[in-house]
Amino acid sequence: MLVAAFAVVLAGTACGNQGTDTAQQPPASEQQSPGGQPVADSPEDETVPPAPPGTEEGNVPDQRISGPDLPEGFPQEVTARKDGRTLEIVAMEGGCGKASAELAEQTAEKVVVNLVETEPKDAEACTMDIRYPTVTVRLDQPLGERTVELHYENRKE
Repeated sequence: MLVAAFAVVLAGTACGNQGTDTAQQPPASEQQSPGGQPVADSPEDETVPPAPPGTEEGNVPDQRISGPDLPEGFPQEVTARKDGRTLEIVAMEGGCGKASAELAEQTAEKVVVNLVETEPKDAEACTMDIRYPTVTVRLDQPLGERTVELHYENRKE
């Protein structure tokens, strides 16, 4: 009988504490980790303002890049640095060629970049490798929502 009474009291105590554990915990800003360090608020609690247009860092979406006269297999990868005014573009060069980029045009709708591969006029023996260096151009204004049009030119010096 005593055991049965103890079981009823124990069960009632357990049921009475259900749902109250979280209510008694301090807010996340006052909680501590096992090492005694404060626990940071969760990211969903933070409100981070969006970056101003044209200052987004990262890859320019494929739908905003065109390469109407790029050779087959030429990459179409453009990345904007955090300032939005510096574009990093993956170019292609091979053998004795050297890749560079020239900013050809900037309008409110698009940015046009000429990707140039310059080869020596009197090249002797050159390797047959293909390399993909990154070249940069600096814009007058952040890229924002403008498109990037890439063109290719092969020059002999």
